[in-house]
Amino acid sequence: MVAVFLAAIGGIIVWTSQSDTNDPGVVSAEKVGDFCQLVDTSAAAEFAPVEDERLDRSKPEANPPRFICEVKMLADEESSHYLLLTITTDVRVESTIGAAREAYAGAIGYEESEGNPVSETGTKADEAGFVTVSEAADLQEYRAHLRSSNAVGSVSIVVSGPAMAVEDIRHILVTVGQETLAVMGSE
Repeated sequence: MVAVFLAAIGGIIVWTSQSDTNDPGVVSAEKVGDFCQLVDTSAAAEFAPVEDERLDRSKPEANPPRFICEVKMLADEESSHYLLLTITTDVRVESTIGAAREAYAGAIGYEESEGNPVSETGTKADEAGFVTVSEAADLQEYRAHLRSSNAVGSVSIVVSGPAMAVEDIRHILVTVGQETLAVMGSE
């Protein structure tokens, strides 16, 4: 009797945790206008306050719709060193929360298969992972993958110039990713 009761409770827990799999989520690709205007890179301004270029490479007609913005930021003229940050925000809007979960798991699986270390971000996103891609002396590359509702975002940064602290980079990536997904979910 106890085994049947425990099995029933386990089934209810699994069902309720997966009950939103077919839920369409809160992000609507049709409501995204100028995607690059939604991407706030002010978290990087302390290190590279001059925005040099902002390119929108979105493909809203893709299946699933994909929104991509690349922002290049430089140290100001008074800086004693050259620093270029290239921040690329790439968001896919999936049809359901379940599809977004699968896309996020696929992104993390890909990173791990490439030998890129993935760690938790300690954020409020539904799912989030921080990835170290390259840590050379004058070129660093990192990514954060985040899922919120039915949207999956990947934010990458390439640092050209003196090395930055990994915690500062993690903060920039997570902040840009979370804020972009939050704005898209509220549009």
